[in-house]
Amino acid sequence: MKKTLVLSLALLTGTVAAAQVFMRPADNAALSGMGGVAVSVPDASCGAYNDAQLGLSRGVRMLASSAMPYGIAGWTNSHAQLIASLSSSGAATIRLWHNDAGGYSEQRLSAGYGRRLSEKILLGLSADGLRRAAETYQPDYQISCSVGVLMHILPQLWLGCTIQNPLPQRSAGLLLPSVFRSGATWRPGNVLMVSAETEKISGKPAGVKAGMEYRPQPQFALRAGVRTGGGARLSLGAGFSM
Repeated sequence: MKKTLVLSLALLTGTVAAAQVFMRPADNAALSGMGGVAVSVPDASCGAYNDAQLGLSRGVRMLASSAMPYGIAGWTNSHAQLIASLSSSGAATIRLWHNDAGGYSEQRLSAGYGRRLSEKILLGLSADGLRRAAETYQPDYQISCSVGVLMHILPQLWLGCTIQNPLPQRSAGLLLPSVFRSGATWRPGNVLMVSAETEKISGKPAGVKAGMEYRPQPQFALRAGVRTGGGARLSLGAGFSM
């Protein structure tokens, strides 16, 4: 089994304002460095945020990250993901997110599967179990799902989209929103990748993200990105793999 160690750092600047029933999981450092773009990236090495990306994964990979997101005091976030190939055209994943903000905590357990349907189309599905708990009320549980598609429409161009929680639910009287993401990635080779996407959360304005990754050497990556919608954020990042 080939083992790879990937180290990534991200520097974020700007302002962020967000509030919803379940906190948004923080992106890992590699994706944060690119402004959070992920839905159309034709690679699962930084985590499969679109389950269709699992169809491109080979072997077994484990990823873990921890963050203290800027903008909410005392908020900590951790994430772990295991990806395992089941065949030459499909792979499965198990993900666990944990959010904590003092007397309030959330956990999300997700199981997903992605498969290459043809040379140009990949499809992914996942099911999520959500739990939240606070000092003032009993734990609350929800079940959700997501669907993702990734398409290789041109030799250098990929399109991707996902929809999370397609049937909105209510938790403690508040709406658990649907999230729709769509984007495109231009990848002329192994040196440069440019990606952009839009994200629409039900009941909120749409946001736009854009990012790029430049690899002067195969083991070293420089990243930059920006996002808008509900606040503005600029990001810079670097990564090294051994």
